[in-house]
Amino acid sequence: TNSDVGTDNLISFTIEQVEAITGFSEEDTLTVKAIISDRPGNETEGSQSTNRLVIDQVLPTMVSSHIESNNADSTKAKVDNVITLTFQADELIQPPTMTISGGSGTVTDLGSFNWSGTYTMQETDDEGVVSFTVEIIDVRGNPADGFTSTSDESQVVFDRTKPELNSVQLATNNSWNQYWAKENDYGRIYTNSSEDLLTLACTFNGNVTTDHWYSGHEFDLGYTFSSTDTDGLVVYEIVFVDSAGNLGDTVRASTNNTFIVFDKTPPANFMVGNVSATGGNAVATFWNSTNTGLDVIIPIESDSTLDSGRIQIWAKVGANDFEILGDSSFILSSEVGSTKTMSIPGDSVRAITGFTENDTITVKAFMFDIPGNETEGIESTTTLLIDETPPSLISVSYESNFSDSSLATVGHVVTLTFETDVEIQTPTVTISMNTATVTDLGNNQWQATYTMQDDDADGIIPFEINSFTDIAGNPNDGTTATTDESIVIFDNTQ
Repeated sequence: TNSDVGTDNLISFTIEQVEAITGFSEEDTLTVKAIISDRPGNETEGSQSTNRLVIDQVLPTMVSSHIESNNADSTKAKVDNVITLTFQADELIQPPTMTISGGSGTVTDLGSFNWSGTYTMQETDDEGVVSFTVEIIDVRGNPADGFTSTSDESQVVFDRTKPELNSVQLATNNSWNQYWAKENDYGRIYTNSSEDLLTLACTFNGNVTTDHWYSGHEFDLGYTFSSTDTDGLVVYEIVFVDSAGNLGDTVRASTNNTFIVFDKTPPANFMVGNVSATGGNAVATFWNSTNTGLDVIIPIESDSTLDSGRIQIWAKVGANDFEILGDSSFILSSEVGSTKTMSIPGDSVRAITGFTENDTITVKAFMFDIPGNETEGIESTTTLLIDETPPSLISVSYESNFSDSSLATVGHVVTLTFETDVEIQTPTVTISMNTATVTDLGNNQWQATYTMQDDDADGIIPFEINSFTDIAGNPNDGTTATTDESIVIFDNTQ
């Protein structure tokens, strides 16, 4: 057209027209020339264009790719970790466009068709598998679809959340109280975490624990107490890091209000207090046939570690060895700073090894604090003599002060004389149904007297030595008969 005269004319061809050129093939060269014709048809063939087109319709491809982080575990990442994506193309490409976790990657040409892209993870990035996209165009302009996964299936998981310990529970293997420990006892913390951990470390009073990992999120943290540990509430710390390297908040308290108190100090020295038989005819320093139990007084120091501690009584007879007597008993709060009375059944007392008449029972005690530290107390100064043999009457004789000692009238004194085989407590006697005057004659001999009255009944004068006990408390039923068949007859008839 007239408008084209004196200008360059742009001629466009479709892809179909180009690809229809004879011999069109990959890596061959397209050479272009033009023929110009005027209106009457005169034409001139122009020179070939100095520009030639190399035919290249093959799209670039990714040969290999890999993603990792600079975390200790290259498959994990936390905030500020650097993600590196490397890949190799099969030909020369233009600098690729790369996004990692939604952010622009910094691209580096490594040469030999190798490229890398890096990205520093941010607090605002989404957790989970780190996503990426890579778009590539070869140097001849062929664009590939790009890729969003690696050839070796590598991936990086981003974790920006601090780990937490869901459960922290303390206990010991102490036999008496699972929250107290003494020397050589084992204290433990059971804990589990909100996710798998990379590291976990615990100390008890600054001492490193021995840790058992059941899994990446369940643990037992243990410590055996020794003489070098300090008495008191155990201070502990748990420091932990998740698999991505996020540091959790240091834990210094349990989740269920549990604790451990270490106590290596035994109770203070003490002496067992008074020991006394109980039940029946209780007589100080004796154990007799009527006794049904034994009470032992234990002084308790004003020491809070004794509250819920224990007392165990030990006893021996004569030269035999001490042995446990009865069950142990817990110390009540009200007994701390005061005394505790330990009551032992009579059957247990009589079962002591070597329990023998006229031998001696000696008592001591062991005191235990809450975790079981023990102190052996000094023996009680009170011992009990075993005497379970009842007293006997050796002789009983009856007479009056009348000329015929077998007869009595008003005003005559009737005398009952009797002797026992052992020392007894002062007995009571009745003569003619009235209380007689009793006199200790010494050497286990006694005399009871009564002056006959006008209103006493005629006939054989009755008497009764009432039930009596020996000095140990053993009873005798008494008697109403003499041993020599002596009698006294009262005659008040005018």
